[in-house]
Amino acid sequence: MPASFLPEDNSCDGSEILPTLQLLDRDIYEYLSETLHGYPKGQGRRLKAALLIAGVWSCVIVLHLSSIGIWVVAGIATLMGAHLFKLLGTNPTSVSNPLAPDLPPEAYPFVSLLVAAKDEEAVIQSLVETLCTLDYPSSRYELWVVDDNSSDRTPKLLAELALRYPHFHWLRRPSGASGASPALSIKSCL
Repeated sequence: MPASFLPEDNSCDGSEILPTLQLLDRDIYEYLSETLHGYPKGQGRRLKAALLIAGVWSCVIVLHLSSIGIWVVAGIATLMGAHLFKLLGTNPTSVSNPLAPDLPPEAYPFVSLLVAAKDEEAVIQSLVETLCTLDYPSSRYELWVVDDNSSDRTPKLLAELALRYPHFHWLRRPSGASGASPALSIKSCL
């Protein structure tokens, strides 16, 4: 039989258990305060999901208990049914034919690819190499990478890649301007 934490004479005043309960209480308090207040980004998904489910079920119960709830549910069901019939009644769109492989390169449309990058040293070389070796005539597209004032080796890698691929160009934005949207806008590139 395992040893018991209770004294042999069966007299227990609770003084031995109290520190354990206080420790457990503190752990629960810390867990709840971490869960409910200031939890790290990306955590607390279970709490959010539980609150969402509780909210949805609360709405369902209120709709079932109120006198106009049946009309709200009927209206939503009618709208969903109308969309379903519209979806079933539409003709599927045809997929456009790809460009024929025997076309001369001049028949392909000219395309410009624009990529914003900041501190992408780990992936920029493989990205540029992949985009520069597409199954598309290299004379009919150009690749531009806008470096958003990177602090790692991204500019050095871009300069090396620009020497290898003639249809690859890159720009370095000055410090103070940051963000992918401004980097991809025409005004900031000129």
